[in-house]
Formats: sequence, C-alpha cells, structure tokens
Amino acid sequence: EQPLFLTYYTLKEALNYQNPKVVLFDIQSLFYSEQFIKEKFLSDERHYIHFSLDGMRNIKIKKMALEEAKKYKTDLNVWDYYIDMHYNHSNWQDLTKDNFVRSRKSDIIFGNWMSLIMQENIVRTVFPKEIENTGGIETISENNLKYFSMLVNLCRENNTDLLLTRSCGAPYDFSWERDNAINNLAKQYDLDFIDFNLVEEEIGFDWSTDTVDGGHSNVSGAKKWTDYLGDYLTEHYDFVDRREDRSY
Repeated sequence: EQPLFLTYYTLKEALNYQNPKVVLFDIQSLFYSEQFIKEKFLSDERHYIHFSLDGMRNIKIKKMALEEAKKYKTDLNVWDYYIDMHYNHSNWQDLTKDNFVRSRKSDIIFGNWMSLIMQENIVRTVFPKEIENTGGIETISENNLKYFSMLVNLCRENNTDLLLTRSCGAPYDFSWERDNAINNLAKQYDLDFIDFNLVEEEIGFDWSTDTVDGGHSNVSGAKKWTDYLGDYLTEHYDFVDRREDRSY
C-alpha cells in the first residue's frame, strides 16, 4: 500500500546502489486517491511512511520524499526520519524478559515468512472472462500520473526496463476499467503489463489451496506466480545465466 510518490523515491534511492535489468511495478497505487493516502498516513505513520524512508541513506532524496509526504500529513515531524531516537528513547521503561527472547516461527524460511496455511473456503467469485469489457476507464489522479511519468523516465535514464503487474489481491478484485486505464498507459509509454487475473488459469492458481487468507499467496501460490514471472522475464528480456558462475 505504498503511495506512488514513495515508490518513486524508493527506486531513486535503490538505483544509487544497484543496476537492475527490470523493475516490476504493481499498478495498485496508481489508483490511490489523495484522501486514501491521507487517511493511511494519519492512521499509521510508521507503517506507511517510516517503512519506506527509514532505510534511505541519501539525505537529498529523503528530503524530497518527506516534502511530498507533508502535503498529506501536515504535522509530520521530519526530524524523526533522520535519527532513530524516536523509536528507542523510552524503551527502557517497558523492558521485560520477553525482550531478550528470540522467537522463531516454524514457517520462517531463510529469514522470510513463508506461510504453509491454506484457505480452503475461498473461491473465485468474479471471473474476468465472464465480465463484459465496455471500454470504461478508471480515473488516475494528476499527481499519480506525474509520478508515474517520472518513474518511467527514471528507469530509462538508468537503462532499466519497467514491467507493470497487477497482483492477485482477492478473488473478487477485478475490473476492466482499471485494466483499460493501465493498458492505455502501457501503450503510451511502450511498456509491458501482466494482470495476474488474466493468467490465473494458465498458471493453475487455486484460491482454496494457494492463499493463506484469500488475498496473500502461501508457498504454493507464490511458487506458481513466481514461476510464471520467471518464464516471462526469461522470454521477454535479455539476462545472463549466472547459476554456474561461482562469483555469484
């Protein structure tokens, strides 16, 4: 649920240190309204702003991101984003023995949470092929269009391809109006676009066995989706196979 402008600055920061062949961008945030972003920022600043900006090393980029964030949260204390003291200055008051116990779930694999749970009562109720595409187009705000254009230009300046994706979300989460809007953008900027909903049958995705909660993939669903993406990337982009290269 990261707003598009934070995605832009996050990528701008990452490109200081890495040179990826392809960047994947999930199109969901293109449709966030200013009111939606404002409500998220006000409800949980740590989750929606700190998670994006705390790790940034480049002060100039962080400053630009914070200036944009202040438009949605006018009382934002920007100094909290340059030092970590606000996280830790009062922790000593609440320390218990639990703070010194390292907990590890059984489904943590190589440091990542990989859920094995299945949501057996979830089924797809909205099928794209059964919905008439009337040609309607969902509106994208001017600010999101501006930052999307900046995102495209940023990738091109760094010789990085941009691949648009639309992930699963939920079995009822589909509209041709949203796809039509993205297809227009993809055509305008000469980009590829993959909508998970339209390849679901092709990859054999089953909502009752491949999701943990009807919205997030479990291990099985993640494998199907990433296998498809891997094949797509291999077919459409030029990569060097590094698997036998010991330096990697």
